[in-house]
Amino acid sequence: MLLSVKPLKVAVYKRFWLRFANLAFDLTELDNANKHFTVNNYNDSGLLQMYCHDFITKFDGQYPEHPWEQAERRIFSMILQSHSKLEIQRQVKSCRVYPCCVPGGRCMEPQLLEVNYGSDCKRACEYYPDFFNDVLSVMFLDEMEGHNVEVLE
Repeated sequence: MLLSVKPLKVAVYKRFWLRFANLAFDLTELDNANKHFTVNNYNDSGLLQMYCHDFITKFDGQYPEHPWEQAERRIFSMILQSHSKLEIQRQVKSCRVYPCCVPGGRCMEPQLLEVNYGSDCKRACEYYPDFFNDVLSVMFLDEMEGHNVEVLE
């Protein structure tokens, strides 16, 4: 969430969920979207996903040399840097939600894949019923504590 342009103040909703391709990836059948794409929620192919608390437990277990807390710091830094470069800074005030896709990898170097200016929050509300309460409390009431949000400045 872009809370302020000058000075730059960005907030990140700390709850997330991961989506996985429905079939194991390999370089065969390049036209099979179920092997290569994670956004299969708009058809009847099913949706493989994981909540953040489950992911963090598995991540820390699999990569003890790269704890999630360290990876999260790098992701938040990348998000703040990307917002400092956005054209949107020319506006006086803006409060929007920008969901970001961040791939993983052995080097644990986050990469920003996409920034959406008109996000679909339906799934966020389904997975985390307090999503809008958390986000709107931060955006419009300046209530930062207890809302699963971290402010980046």
